[in-house]
Amino acid sequence: MPSSAEADVRLKILALTRLSTHLAGVRSERELATRLSEGLRGLLDARQVGLYVRSPSTRQLVPAPGTPDDALLRFVCAMAPGVPEPLKRAPGGPDLLDYLQTPLRAREDGVRGPLLAAPLVDPFGEHGLLAIEGEPRVREYSAIELDTFVGIAAQACLALARLRAERVSAEHASWPHDLHQASEVQRRLLPTLPPTLAGFRISVVYSPAYHVGGDFYDVIETQPGVLTALIGDVAGKGVSAALMMSRLGADFRRSCSAGASPRQLLSTMNQSLCELLPDDSFATAACLRFDGPNGLLTVANAGHVLPVVRRRGGGVVSVGRAAGAALGMLPDESYGEQQVALHTGDVVLLMTDGVVEAVERDPRNMWKLMDLIAQAPCDVTAISQAIVSAVEEALGNRRVDDVTLLALMPI
Repeated sequence: MPSSAEADVRLKILALTRLSTHLAGVRSERELATRLSEGLRGLLDARQVGLYVRSPSTRQLVPAPGTPDDALLRFVCAMAPGVPEPLKRAPGGPDLLDYLQTPLRAREDGVRGPLLAAPLVDPFGEHGLLAIEGEPRVREYSAIELDTFVGIAAQACLALARLRAERVSAEHASWPHDLHQASEVQRRLLPTLPPTLAGFRISVVYSPAYHVGGDFYDVIETQPGVLTALIGDVAGKGVSAALMMSRLGADFRRSCSAGASPRQLLSTMNQSLCELLPDDSFATAACLRFDGPNGLLTVANAGHVLPVVRRRGGGVVSVGRAAGAALGMLPDESYGEQQVALHTGDVVLLMTDGVVEAVERDPRNMWKLMDLIAQAPCDVTAISQAIVSAVEEALGNRRVDDVTLLALMPI
């Protein structure tokens, strides 16, 4: 029959085995803290158990879910050699673990019970700290108990690293779905233009380089036979550019309803961006008014690619050279306007720099693009298709910028 001491050892081994099994299967940091608390209270007569983890965002040491506060961490800092006074008073700073790299064993001091602490460290970094305070007793924890505790801390470290790796993996797995959803939302924010509107034929091509892009466009009938159109390009890519694009689109529609001219529309959007967005955010844009009854095209430009007019007789000219600064750069910027005659059968082309940079070797000029427009049939669809084919031939799968093309023709 085993002695009382042997029976106690067997119970400890059984409890340690059970704790190891539980740690291997935990599904959250809260469960990890709970399992450690339950196991260590039985194994090492702990009256207080603290699991402190490094925050992924702040890198500070914080109580894990299930650990009530940092009281035990303060005790560890007070007993560990070399911890600076500021960290003893306010433990948890990002550098604290640098002073707690060695397992700690301390005697009771008449107020607090004996202490054990061990860092949660693996080859990939420092993840946290595990600490216990024992029931008050005459002696400190033994060297064997410290070794046992360090082994448990190592298992806790493995469990914590696994949980965080699984969380990152799950977040990464959701990215394609999230990006698809963001792309769908952005496409709904951009207008679906009819093939004809207010006596004009319309063609639009929109192809973002990534799931969400920074190009934007819109066409609104502001009076019978009069259209106001906008095309623009937000600096940057991705979700931030898409959010900025949606803001510009809302400002454009709101100002159009008030009857603003192209130069007034650009001024309003510019002021909005200067007030609401960071200093390094800006967008280029061109705003045009198509007055069918009077045969007049009015153009205002905020640092954007020049619109192009293909005359029904074959000539090609660029318009909108009286440009102001890009939107969001100068709060009090004013924009000039240029007016040109517009006849039935003329085609007006608005595009973003993704088109120009794909077709032209030197994007500072548009000679190749204008020659391509001149050679194509004078039709919004035919010209758009010719330009898109040239872009695809030039880029293939190497798309690095959004491609947007808007064509309008009075009929």
